[in-house]
Amino acid sequence: MDSGRTLSVFAYQTPIPFPFGQERTGYLVADMEQVIRNARSAGAEVIVEPFKDPIGIDAVIRWPGGVNMQLYWHTVPPKYGPLVTIPDNRVYVSRDEADNFVNDFVMFARGKVVSDEKHAEAGKSDARASFIAGYA
Repeated sequence: MDSGRTLSVFAYQTPIPFPFGQERTGYLVADMEQVIRNARSAGAEVIVEPFKDPIGIDAVIRWPGGVNMQLYWHTVPPKYGPLVTIPDNRVYVSRDEADNFVNDFVMFARGKVVSDEKHAEAGKSDARASFIAGYA
């Protein structure tokens, strides 16, 4: 995966596969077929099979806890400038699926958990935040 941050904006004139566009986060990949195999091996479900878009190929995978994630591969260089700020990138999973999500995503991303802390949030006495570093 690319360690840089990108933002994709498309104006489709044709229907796109449901539920594309409802994912919370996405990653630029270098080899869609290999990354799809890696995602499945790591426990993700492919919910939108790879399809062509105006500048490449997209797919959407779902991790334990219901986290949908876009994967995209550019076959044509995008035409937008670099981001000025780093986008906030959070995913929310239930306490019941947090360990499954973190374990599967860390395996997929070849990353590591750099922090795993409990936080008190409104109405929740045992919320947890894990911060994962890595790339796939």
